[in-house]
Amino acid sequence: MDLIFTSYRQQSSLRKSPDWLQEGHSICTVSSQNTLLFTSSTLLTGGEQPQASWGSHVYCLDLNTPWDACLVTSLESAATCLAWDSSGNRFVCGDSSGLVTVWEMDDYSVGNWRQLTSVRHSQESFLSGSFFLTSRPVSLHADLKESSLYTEKFSSGGEQPWSRSPLEGCVLVSATGLLVTIAFPPEQEPQIKATSLGLGRRRIVHADTATTKDGQFMVAACGLEAPVVVYTVSAGIDGEGWLDVRVNTHSSFSLMGEDPGRVCELKFLLSDSTEALVVGVAGPEGGRVQMWDLEQKTRGVH
Repeated sequence: MDLIFTSYRQQSSLRKSPDWLQEGHSICTVSSQNTLLFTSSTLLTGGEQPQASWGSHVYCLDLNTPWDACLVTSLESAATCLAWDSSGNRFVCGDSSGLVTVWEMDDYSVGNWRQLTSVRHSQESFLSGSFFLTSRPVSLHADLKESSLYTEKFSSGGEQPWSRSPLEGCVLVSATGLLVTIAFPPEQEPQIKATSLGLGRRRIVHADTATTKDGQFMVAACGLEAPVVVYTVSAGIDGEGWLDVRVNTHSSFSLMGEDPGRVCELKFLLSDSTEALVVGVAGPEGGRVQMWDLEQKTRGVH
């Protein structure tokens, strides 16, 4: 890979700042419109000293003009998850204090944003978030990847019929097993509903979300040593116009071996059209990467 551009704070302020201000945790995500969201612990522009602007600042830029980063919002606590929707016009941000905000691009400009809704769940730290998939997934044909025709090189939906979510919205998972769903019904105000991930609340260290090949929204979560549990989330508007969220346990598995180690990372292989999980494990013999694939078998029940 080639380095395209690097964003720096003001060099004069860096020389006068302590080392702990020059490093910090940052997260980023890229949208389908080739725009990048990233966080910074201090402001990138302005005459203020880094100590005065210390916090969590969310920036957005177009990858075609990476030198023009625009400030979207400044948070009081560190941002822990960022996620774009499938169109690249909205994103959701969750932080370590329990604040969730959803932003929408105004006038198709990365410098103009408006906040659609916000909700705070005190003492919650959100680990992962994602929007419901409303577009068809596009995959690469491995046998025809050298073709010059777009219709042959790529396909949407695959051989099986693909269904999309009837509701626009997003889902976030916190470290205590709280699942927050934000829906945007057409011609209505946003609706927010919080529920438990599973039958009871438990401590979660790693979580990730994805959409399967049949359009089902899934959440995978685990602790350091607990089994990896996969849930399905279904959301819709009931007959009275209220948001209805249903969470069901889909499957689970445990790490194999006498000393399986502890889970240090959990990710779906792809965010859409996937049924595989990648698990990073740290054990006595070192780090290992495991991939688990979902298999469906029909069994008779008497």
